[in-house]
Amino acid sequence: MVILSGLMFIGISIGLIAVKYKEAYIGLIENRTDNLQTPSVLME
Repeated sequence: MVILSGLMFIGISIGLIAVKYKEAYIGLIENRTDNLQTPSVLME
């Protein structure tokens, strides 16, 4: 039982970390597309 609960805890923690990285990755992609679509301040 201890092994199963440990595996569940590890799986949940990995899932949460993956979700956080996924959200950050999607945010980076959205920021890049926004920067490509809108003229940057440096160009003006």
